[in-house]
Amino acid sequence: MSDMNFPSSPSDGDEYRKWVYDASSGSWVIIGGGSGGSGSAPLDVTYSSNPPVSVGTEIGDEHFVTSDGTSSGVVSAGYIWNGSSWTNQLSTIDGSGSANDF
Repeated sequence: MSDMNFPSSPSDGDEYRKWVYDASSGSWVIIGGGSGGSGSAPLDVTYSSNPPVSVGTEIGDEHFVTSDGTSSGVVSAGYIWNGSSWTNQLSTIDGSGSANDF
């Protein structure tokens, strides 16, 4: 499984696909709903009770596994479409394994 190739030495405000780097938190943050950044597109977010089996439509699309398969359920895992497969969001964003990446 390949990962998204975020720049290794970003500066505050740098953009990569649907993400912008926030130096104050030291992490990449999703650009919301097409309103931020150059070339950003609306975010496609899906939910289920199991890991995603569908194909993402655009790099940066997200899929959350929740307790009831809906957006109101408790999140247990998150994935990002990297253009060819779904990658585990926790290790892709900042490698911390921290739930605050959601």
